[in-house]
Amino acid sequence: MFSLQTRMFLLLTALFAIIYAVIVMIGTAMGIGNFYFYLFISILMMAGQYLIGPKIVEWSMRVKYVTRPEYPILYSMIEEMTQRANMPMPKIGVSPEALPNAFAFGRSKKDGRVCVTEGMLRLLNPEELRAVLGHELSHIKNQDVLTITLLSVIPMLMYRIAWHFMFYRGGVMTAEAIQR
Repeated sequence: MFSLQTRMFLLLTALFAIIYAVIVMIGTAMGIGNFYFYLFISILMMAGQYLIGPKIVEWSMRVKYVTRPEYPILYSMIEEMTQRANMPMPKIGVSPEALPNAFAFGRSKKDGRVCVTEGMLRLLNPEELRAVLGHELSHIKNQDVLTITLLSVIPMLMYRIAWHFMFYRGGVMTAEAIQR
């Protein structure tokens, strides 16, 4: 029905609307009513998320980028699939997490990164791993990584808001929160 670019534009517009609405609700509760203030804050947050999103993922998952000698089978699989898909070779990362997981992140096809956890590497046989990696590479090829990176700001924002309202009142930590 809609082209990929149109759907991505609509999704990013919806994302911006959600962020803007949350910021307006908080600002209104605080007595701030200037539209341009909210617009500036929302754009600033999305730009920040775009710029530092991949670093946040690397830091939170403790991603270590690997070379062919370190993980020859993994490297060869990804290299073969990217050549067949006619796409740039992404950075390949391994996370020390025991939980089986794989994910793609970055800002574009050229900045794509694929990461698997050590738990995933221990659990899957080569055929299963190839299927998982193909799925992750499709996220890079379809430029889903940009959308995912920008969408991840919503849960992060909601977490910060919840944290603030659970433990702070008027910018000062409450005695009840300190005693916990």
